[in-house]
Amino acid sequence: MTSREDLIKEWIELADHDLGTAKIILERVPEYKEIIGFHCQQSVEKYLKALLTYNEIEFAKTHDLQFLIYMLNEKVERIKIVLKDKADLLTSFAVDVRYPLGRFQFHKTEMEKLVSIADEFRKEIISQLNLK
Repeated sequence: MTSREDLIKEWIELADHDLGTAKIILERVPEYKEIIGFHCQQSVEKYLKALLTYNEIEFAKTHDLQFLIYMLNEKVERIKIVLKDKADLLTSFAVDVRYPLGRFQFHKTEMEKLVSIADEFRKEIISQLNLK
């Protein structure tokens, strides 16, 4: 049976893979903007799910970052205050980019900002996890 700590570590590992993928694509193929945004959104979603798991908060399958933050707001006030608005920039990348009319016209500097936001979430959430 998988322990809660193992599950948290797995969420973090999956999130790190998404964030790493976004960084590689940004560096090598920056015109793949929707894919960069998608992986940034996915990484933040998984970091949030790691924190939910850590705080023993059950959650349904969802891609809505604001809903995940809302679920955390009783126990983790800092996520709500510091990063809540930044999550809005990523939310549309969960679904919209999967369809032809959902493509985005961002510049490389805007994509760099999305990667930076995902990095901020990672740092904030990792700092709250007491893992061995």
